[in-house]
Amino acid sequence: MKIPTLETQRLRLIPPDETSFPLYEQFYTDAEASELYGGPISADQAWARLKADLGSWHLLGFGVWVIQLLSDNRRIGTCDFGKVTIGQEN
Repeated sequence: MKIPTLETQRLRLIPPDETSFPLYEQFYTDAEASELYGGPISADQAWARLKADLGSWHLLGFGVWVIQLLSDNRRIGTCDFGKVTIGQEN
């Protein structure tokens, strides 16, 4: 399945991939940031979460996008149709 990329004037929603891991790790290992999403979890568990998010697209036809700013290509969080998580890639 080809995961769609969506773009607005300021943002691009891109498929997650292995380069998204620093964003996932930062968010899910931070106790305060990830509290409502089952965190904090270990880096290994954050990697498993990324794999599950990507696998959702291929198994179910929908899933999570990574939010990328068009101004500097920085990845700032993830979203799907029901939730948004914010983190910042260093």
